[in-house]
Amino acid sequence: LLGLARERYVTGLELMRRDRHLEGQADIANRLGRIDREFGRLKDAISWLEEARLRYGEMGDQARVQQIEKDLVDLRERV
Repeated sequence: LLGLARERYVTGLELMRRDRHLEGQADIANRLGRIDREFGRLKDAISWLEEARLRYGEMGDQARVQQIEKDLVDLRERV
């Protein structure tokens, strides 16, 4: 089930990138990071969360940036 969700999110992210929809890109990258963390794909999860952090930062959403930074610290300690 998570694999199917991951595929759909990747497709959605491609569409959000094409349309330059920052919030959509950030939200989907965040979800992909969490899915990959559940799969144990920690390096992929880090990459997705770094992208989400960047997009949220571009939008000025510091609360989400800070939360993702905490998540990234946790993941990097596990890699």
